[in-house]
Amino acid sequence: MKRWYRKSKKVKYIRTFKDWILHKLSKLIAKYSTILLLLYISVIPLAFLIYLIPFPWNEKLFKIFTWSKPIAHIHDGDVKKVIQTIIGSLTIIISLISAIYVFTYREQKSVAPSASANSKRNKWVMLVISCMVFNITFGSLLVSKYGRFMKEAGYKESLSVTEKIFLENLLMLFTLFLLVYLIIGLVKHLFKTMSVNKMLQDSIQDTSQLFDKIVYADRNSRFKELLDEWYTQLHYSIESVFQNFKFAAENNMNKEFQHNIGQFEKMVIKKFKLDTERYNIGFVHSYLIEEGETQFLEIYRSALRSNLSLISSLMKNQHYNKAKDLVELYFNMYIAEEQFIRMFQNNLAIYIDTIDTSDEKQLSMFLNGISTIPKEQTLFVSKYLIMKLITKNQLINLTNAVYALKPNLDNPTFKNSTVIILLQNLIKSIEISNYATTGFLVKFLVTNISGKDINRGLRILKLKPELFTTIWEERQEDTDENSFKGINEHPVYPIQINKETFDYCLRKAFILLYGQHLYSVRANLWFTKDREEDGQEIKLNKSYKGFYDSEYIIAKVKTASSKYGLLFFEDAEVMKAIYKKLGLFYNEVNENEISSLPNVISQTLIKLFKL
Repeated sequence: MKRWYRKSKKVKYIRTFKDWILHKLSKLIAKYSTILLLLYISVIPLAFLIYLIPFPWNEKLFKIFTWSKPIAHIHDGDVKKVIQTIIGSLTIIISLISAIYVFTYREQKSVAPSASANSKRNKWVMLVISCMVFNITFGSLLVSKYGRFMKEAGYKESLSVTEKIFLENLLMLFTLFLLVYLIIGLVKHLFKTMSVNKMLQDSIQDTSQLFDKIVYADRNSRFKELLDEWYTQLHYSIESVFQNFKFAAENNMNKEFQHNIGQFEKMVIKKFKLDTERYNIGFVHSYLIEEGETQFLEIYRSALRSNLSLISSLMKNQHYNKAKDLVELYFNMYIAEEQFIRMFQNNLAIYIDTIDTSDEKQLSMFLNGISTIPKEQTLFVSKYLIMKLITKNQLINLTNAVYALKPNLDNPTFKNSTVIILLQNLIKSIEISNYATTGFLVKFLVTNISGKDINRGLRILKLKPELFTTIWEERQEDTDENSFKGINEHPVYPIQINKETFDYCLRKAFILLYGQHLYSVRANLWFTKDREEDGQEIKLNKSYKGFYDSEYIIAKVKTASSKYGLLFFEDAEVMKAIYKKLGLFYNEVNENEISSLPNVISQTLIKLFKL
């Protein structure tokens, strides 16, 4: 086993070392443009060197090629003209290739600007230019040699010169075929970059291969610069993928879009969370973090933001089917490790900000998405999604978001947290006087949660009103926060509960919840039958201990009683109980008089008209 491990480690080092050498050469060439020029120029002395080498087998090879059928009507002058024509044609081909290169480069950059950082095209161009320079130089030397031999005394029209330099002609022919092959390859590559489907496939494949290189590279300190370069290229590759996705989506290339989304998830995203036994790596994301490579966190952030940006763009243009695929991809990027969870949560804050709360489809996609990640990671974001719907007065979509939290109430682990979040949103609705929303939340809480649990939630909230305002409030104090530098910023939500009015709104919430709960128990409604409650589980009197503005608050609540849609305001016994808990006198006669006042006025008006 140890022998196998040493061997695999050696193989990893050799592979990385080879890439490191190539990287150093490319950096050297990129840094010193004169080296690239010298590289091209070096082809010229190479052609001269081959030209000067004597080839004693020319006549024998010529006879082998012409033994079956002697060549007639073709002379050295004809061969010379062909070579001259080829050399002249190559200069035209250079101009055409240059024009194609510039055109395709601009087209690709307009589709995916980040793809222009790809060096694959430059390698093709370098090979073509080198081979072309060789052919022009070597061909010119052959033409010169033909001219010199044909001017010698006693020369007659024949193939005698060709026979003397036959091997050089074969070499010229071979390099021409090589040049044609390279030109075809370059042109294919250039035009392939104009096909969005091909660009998508190539960018996904390049990203996958590049990520594999990073994961399985040797971590020797001499390769640090190479790894940094690879991470930079990976960043551009991922950006290029999403830029291509955007172009495909906006141009209704549905088949290409859907197929490549699946390929990207399979070939790239799943590799982020891969558990591999190769080189004893284990979980890839953990391995890269343990190696101290925070660049991978930046890659992860880039992938999330690029995806989110595209989702937002597609939602605005109502490309819901494509947006749905991207939303699924987005939540499949979730990685259950703290550094990555932080980034994911931070980006969810941005996601909520981009949601159009009036669009039910957008909300539905988001709710389906967060249902696929661990529940403990959805509480914070659910609170602020509901709060945004409250401030936007989107009652219909609010009901969907609230009912999405209902399964949490059956889970003992998340029940109390969910109750507190709903109570916080109830207080927010009271704060902004959104009466219909307040009524809905009161009815939902009383219907689905026992009075005892509501009272516990209210007491906790009274002591800690800022619960669920930061993601990491329950982190252990001994955790080294320095390990999260650059990623530990909390999401910034513009919607918050006003601290100055919190107590006032909380006391209003106590009244509404107590009244609706007592009314439900007295009316023996269906959801109270299995609870064994007497209606006094919510401790209204204790919540108001020490406060002397009870009369003002109950007056404010009663003023808007018709707007809440809560029936307990019409129940005299419930109202009497509320007044008693608040230490106030309940004047039932005055209440009846006030309630009958509209009838008295109407009867008086009828009598007046009769007169």
